[in-house]
Amino acid sequence: MAQGMRRPSIKSGETSMSNIDVATKELLAVRSSGGLVSTDFVAAHPLSAAEGLQVQDNISKVAGPVGGWKVAPGSTPEAPNFGAVFARDIYGASETFETGRFRSMGIECEIAFRIGKDLREGSYTRDQVANAIESVV
Repeated sequence: MAQGMRRPSIKSGETSMSNIDVATKELLAVRSSGGLVSTDFVAAHPLSAAEGLQVQDNISKVAGPVGGWKVAPGSTPEAPNFGAVFARDIYGASETFETGRFRSMGIECEIAFRIGKDLREGSYTRDQVANAIESVV
């Protein structure tokens, strides 16, 4: 994995630090316990996209280095929907897990691209990104 992986930036406006701090605390607690964030919590603590990215940054300070990025279907260049995948949460193909380690087990089909060239902040053409791909894993 490329060193110093960063997520793309989104311009931010004003932020509500109280909701950012509360959301960070809740997500870290849920991550630690294996629980779920309730819809009531989400409704009571609305966040803008920029605030959500700040929560991601706060969590990554605790959860460790980013190993990659997950991009959701339906993302657009104008409104990307992505999240960090922490290096400690990336497992090899032959990994085994003891029963009860996760809240639920499932299989999810993923397509991963190993980026072999550093892409600094900025805009890129489709060809520039394609040329930076080292492999599909």
